[in-house]
Amino acid sequence: MATEDLIKAYGEYLDSLNIHVLRNVARRVGVYKPTDGKKENLIERTISVLIGVVPPVLPSNRGAPIKDDTLDPKYMRRLEQIREEYTLRGNAPFFENTAGVRSGDVPQHDYDKPLRMGVLELLPNGSGMLRAENCRSAADRDVFVSESAVHDFALREGDYVVCTVSMRTENNAPVLEKVLSVNERTDYRGRGRFDEFAAAYPEEKIELSAGNACLLLRCVDLFAPIGKGQRVSVHAPSSAEADLFLREVASAVRAHADRGENLHLLTLLVDCRPEDAAEFECCLSDGALYAAQDFAYTTFDMDAQEHVRAAKLIFARAARLAEMGENAVVLVNSLTRLTLAADALCDAGKKLSCGLSVAAFHIPKTFFSIARKLRDGGSITVIAAVDGGTGAESVIREEFDRFANCRIELCGQGTGARLDPEKSGTLRAESLLSAEETACVRRLRPAVTDGGRDVCRAMAQTPDNAAFVAAVNGGKTE
Repeated sequence: MATEDLIKAYGEYLDSLNIHVLRNVARRVGVYKPTDGKKENLIERTISVLIGVVPPVLPSNRGAPIKDDTLDPKYMRRLEQIREEYTLRGNAPFFENTAGVRSGDVPQHDYDKPLRMGVLELLPNGSGMLRAENCRSAADRDVFVSESAVHDFALREGDYVVCTVSMRTENNAPVLEKVLSVNERTDYRGRGRFDEFAAAYPEEKIELSAGNACLLLRCVDLFAPIGKGQRVSVHAPSSAEADLFLREVASAVRAHADRGENLHLLTLLVDCRPEDAAEFECCLSDGALYAAQDFAYTTFDMDAQEHVRAAKLIFARAARLAEMGENAVVLVNSLTRLTLAADALCDAGKKLSCGLSVAAFHIPKTFFSIARKLRDGGSITVIAAVDGGTGAESVIREEFDRFANCRIELCGQGTGARLDPEKSGTLRAESLLSAEETACVRRLRPAVTDGGRDVCRAMAQTPDNAAFVAAVNGGKTE
């Protein structure tokens, strides 16, 4: 942790800058939405990035164009001088495990070079591109990574890379020059490979209802608990109810992360309406930092290849996080649409009676199966909606239900949606629940009627699940 003296020195210098210069400094440092908030708040957020508490993000190109984002290098050099001054005094360490933007071995003149960030997508020839936002191509912002750079810097697909770039003379395109950090770390080279980690059953529950009054999430925590490393299939009356549920889960996971817990939220929306994607993204970024590389979506006007490509990058990023000990939670709006997209890419071959290609399930199954707890590593939790229907949709639902180890069945409409305890549950739920919670569930399940409406009414009479469990058990456990 940085000392109070270093933080104070940063604060005094940043406060001496006018708001225009401060915003450009914050933009260069990697502060999310540098034009938002008052000066005091912007200074605080800038310091959080400088000391490694918050990772830097690439500013979004949405909205009105920036009138003037030029910045005299002297401002960045002064920030580096402040850091070095307090490091030499022994009052602050080098930020070895942070986003690496201010790594100790970066010479001052590097700040004269452009700083770029993005998720690495490997190309068939061994080279790659850093995708700045939404896991899609953006010619003006993507960074080319040569095959030799991929090898020399030990990069893997899905890595979130912060780097300096040089500009190609022929087309002025940015090319990766020097890696400053990978997945917010500088000590990434010794990491294990995802496939080398042994898988284990989830043993640590994600308390979605902790500090949350949402009755639906309270029901999930009790009747279909989600552990770190779970594969969850979500059934809902419609895609609208599924999206509402995923937003509630997203808010709960983010609340955990904001409290400093090891949970990293990733979101994938496949084949959706543009307005739905915008609304979901707005919900994610409201009042909290949510980096562009953690949210990817494709709209219904895109081809099947784009749907699969976005999914590939999001799940690759989840694997990279798990390798480094992080607990990733991936929300997917529709495994059904992802399977149909994969089917469209299949060559003519054996077909099922529903019309789907046999090979259509290979890609989405690969992504769904990535959810697991890693021994001596992190975990990946996948919470994915599976659309209902007949024909192909019914076959897809049955197929993924076979591989899920947690099933959430929703009923009701809109904000009144609730969990059906009779049709919902988690494999080895007892390893995620306390003895009191297990006893409560065993007492309630045989008496559940009307799709769990009676249980919801009873739970609404108590402030939290602890009080509800105590009331049901009456001081007794089984």
